[in-house]
Amino acid sequence: MAGAMKAAFLVFLVGLVSTKTCLGQDCENVPIDLQACAVIFYLNNLGTNGPSPACCESLSQIQALQATLGTNMTCFCTQAEVGFIINGGIDPKLSIVLLNACGVNIDFGITGNDPCDV
Repeated sequence: MAGAMKAAFLVFLVGLVSTKTCLGQDCENVPIDLQACAVIFYLNNLGTNGPSPACCESLSQIQALQATLGTNMTCFCTQAEVGFIINGGIDPKLSIVLLNACGVNIDFGITGNDPCDV
C-alpha cells in the first residue's frame, strides 16, 4: 500500500514538470511520455505482471519517433523524460529487460543517462 502511494505521488510530481530540455535539445514538443512506466522505474523491477500495455505503448512510440526524428534527438528527449520521472535514472539492466519485455528495439537505452552520440 505504501509503495502504491509513493508511486502515485511520483506520478503527481512528474505532472508538475513543464519543460523538457536535455543537453540543449528542446524536447517540449516531442511526444515522449513515459509516465505509464513510472512505477517500474520507481520500484526498479517489472513487478509480477510485467509492464502494462500503456507502458509498452509509450516505448513503442519512442521506436516510431526514432524513425522520424532520428536517433540522437529521440535519445536526448527520452533521457530527459526518464530523468524527470526518476532522479538519477534507472538501472541499465532494467532498461534492457523492459525494452525486451515490450518488444521494442531502439538504438539506445532508456536509463536517463545513456549517451546519445549514436
